[in-house]
Amino acid sequence: PGGSDASTFREFDLLKEAWVDEKDGGFALAEPAKSRVSFRSRNELLIGTDFGGDGSTLTDSGYPRVVKSWKRGTPLSEAVTVFEGEQADVAANQYSYHDHGFAHEWQCRSITFYTSKYWYRSLTVDGVNSVTAAEETTPFKEVPIPEDAEISTHADSALITLRTAWTPPGSKTEYASGALLALPMADLMENKFDKTVQLYEPTETGSLESQTGTRDYLILKVLNHVRTELTFWKYDVPTQTWSKDPHKKAAAAATGQQSAVNVGEDVSLGSIHRNSDADNQV
Repeated sequence: PGGSDASTFREFDLLKEAWVDEKDGGFALAEPAKSRVSFRSRNELLIGTDFGGDGSTLTDSGYPRVVKSWKRGTPLSEAVTVFEGEQADVAANQYSYHDHGFAHEWQCRSITFYTSKYWYRSLTVDGVNSVTAAEETTPFKEVPIPEDAEISTHADSALITLRTAWTPPGSKTEYASGALLALPMADLMENKFDKTVQLYEPTETGSLESQTGTRDYLILKVLNHVRTELTFWKYDVPTQTWSKDPHKKAAAAATGQQSAVNVGEDVSLGSIHRNSDADNQV
């Protein structure tokens, strides 16, 4: 409203193509604010906003500092605090999602626009659906990665993108700025880096642009010599192993197709499904 980045929120039923009325238990934030809202389960929201309207739950940057668990059918005033950042942080957030059958939950302090601290806990899908964030007893643990690194997941594997060079604790290998690393999430949380796989190693002429996950693959979009190339990695959940798929490049060579697009052109990938692990279509 008014050209600001404040927003209001209302729950929308995609199947009925209609707003869910608050009288029917629908979630709604009528007052404009810099808010972060995400579903943790069908009946629970994790929400950071200007609770009370006096700015006391915002950071100095004006973004949410306090995150609460809000249960469907209850007023916002009864939401329970589950995480708080520091006043000087840019923002604080807590979020949960399913990934290839695994449930991940994170807490994050955005210290600056380029540095963050993460805390993590592994849950089950049934657990997330039946126990609220406020009631969950599994503790969070700090994620042992550099503050300027970015982290995500693929199934039960952690994906770490480095902004500066890093030698993991107990390791003799230094990974360069721009590298993409993968290792079991459980190992990462125990400071075990012996199963680390470097999915992308930057070069003088190449850099990682983006990554797209499907049911069986993690597809890396790489810019090399000003040309976009795609690299396919396959992940096997039972053995927690990564393997680069050589058949994709071999198939392109056999059919006379290029393994990269022309200079000045680009290609982008995205899953056709809400859940990218549904199949391998992009």
